[in-house]
Formats: sequence, structure tokens, C-alpha cells
Amino acid sequence: MRRIGQAVAGSAVLLVAITACGTPPPAQPAAPNPLAATPSTTSSVPPPATPEPPKVAPGEPHPEGAKPATTRCTAADLRGEIKDSDAGAGQRYATLVVTNKSGKLCTLFGYGGMELRRNDGEAVPTRAERSADPGPKTVMLPPGQKAGKKLHWSPMPAGNEPTDGPCAPTADVLAVTPPDDTQQFIVPWSNGFVCNGGKIDGTAYFRI
Repeated sequence: MRRIGQAVAGSAVLLVAITACGTPPPAQPAAPNPLAATPSTTSSVPPPATPEPPKVAPGEPHPEGAKPATTRCTAADLRGEIKDSDAGAGQRYATLVVTNKSGKLCTLFGYGGMELRRNDGEAVPTRAERSADPGPKTVMLPPGQKAGKKLHWSPMPAGNEPTDGPCAPTADVLAVTPPDDTQQFIVPWSNGFVCNGGKIDGTAYFRI
């Protein structure tokens, strides 16, 4: 009986040992390696380039719509005369009328310049002032067609000008410079002297 008890006890110990060494527990997932490279989320495609604003080349049309400088009326294209002279209350008015004498269409835009002179070329004091009535507007001037420029001045002395005689020398001609030009053409002047330092108000050119 002692041998049987020992055998049973030994079987029990063996069963416990087998149970303890049974199926191992499931393996745990490996911890992430902090040194592993992380995929970059930044795109390698460069952003589109910002287009540059267009450049305006010299000689582009005037912002108000004038034609390129190659079509502008020059002094060689024009002849002029003073017309519609009028007077009232110490004021004088007239219109400088210009005619396109060239064989091609040209344009006028703006005021231009003017200067009183004697026949020998001596300058007479002149202050050409701008009067925006009307203001600048493109004038298309076909051959033989006319444009105008209103003039206004005073024969009344102003400031320290003499009052017992002419306030200024009397001019014989008006030298006219077209807009955007440096040359002049000559217009006869028979409207007497211009006071207030030779001040003449002139509008921009307009189509007649």
C-alpha cells in the first residue's frame, strides 16, 4: 500500500509540473523604436511662382485713351489762328484754332504751351495757366480738320504794373507748343497787350 501511495503522490506532482509548463501566454507586441525614421508629411513640390505684374513700355497709350506717341500732332503737322475774339468788363476772350495740315491723322491730348513774342523773336512776358473747361480729352484730328483751345486774359494792370500806359509790351505773335512736343509753330497775335505778368488762361484742346 505504501508503494501505491507513493506512486499516486508522484503522479500528482508530475501533473502539477505538466500544468505549470503548459501553453505559454501570448507574446506582447514590441514597443515602437523611438529612433525609427518618421515619414515626412511636408510636400516636396514647390509652391507655384507668383506672376510678376505686367510692365508698361514707354510710348503706351495715354491712361485717358490717347493714341501712342507716334500718332500725336507735332508742330510740323499744325497751323493756327486766333479767332472769336471778345471783350467785356476788363476781360478778353479768344479761341486758338489749329488745323491738321499734314496728310495723316494725328491726335491731340492736353494743354500744350504758348509764349508771346515780337516779330524778331524777342520774348514778351507770358504766364500760361491751365483752365480745365474743358479738360484733357483725346482729339482725333484727320487731315484738314480743326481743334480749338479757349484763351482768356486781362488788359487791366495788376500789382505794380503801370496804370498810365500799356501794362506790358505788345506781342506780335504767339508761339504755340503742341502737347507732348518741344517744337513750336507761330500764330499771328493782334489782340494787344496782356497784363498781370502776361497771364493767359488756356483750356485743353477740343474738337471743333
